Amino acid sequence: VLTRRKFQEFVKYISVSSHEMHEPSIHTFLNLPVIAATVDSDVRFEAFLLRVTNYIRSQITKASNASTLNKEVYPSAIWVLQTLRLLLEGKISCNVGDLADPLKLIDETISTTWYHSVMNSCGVTYMCMDLTAIGIETALTVEAMKLLIVLLTKNGGNYEIQETMHRYLSDTDSTLFFEQMKEIIEVQISWCS
Repeated sequence: VLTRRKFQEFVKYISVSSHEMHEPSIHTFLNLPVIAATVDSDVRFEAFLLRVTNYIRSQITKASNASTLNKEVYPSAIWVLQTLRLLLEGKISCNVGDLADPLKLIDETISTTWYHSVMNSCGVTYMCMDLTAIGIETALTVEAMKLLIVLLTKNGGNYEIQETMHRYLSDTDSTLFFEQMKEIIEVQISWCS
């Protein structure tokens, strides 16, 4: 029990420090005007997000047996995934670790639903799916999966995100995605044995 408590304290500490590190970027994202806003601005949230996700996706090279991400893009990709996840966690008042509780109810607001929908329509779901593949660095895959979990979060399930994921898996060669899932499950099984 003492070990579990220490581990929970450690997880809480790194979660808080990670959030503090990303606070300026979350603030920047939240303060970008949206397309519908009647303000004078050259940068809009949706356009910026679409450009960022398209850029990261364009830096992924897919082969028959593995995908790779341009090494120069790696730090930016991690930053984007973490920032978007932390932004959504703030909107739902819950972190990804808490979402393992099946009885956890999420604060659903119009704002939360809007962010989920906009991130999905701007390619965030597809970007996460692309980054969950054999050959992509494990830390990047884990961050992509965490963001997917938060995107899927909605009381009763987020049908829009589920549908996008299904479309991705149906319309693309999803072999590398499923091979990565198999590898992750095998590692977890061997770790628990």
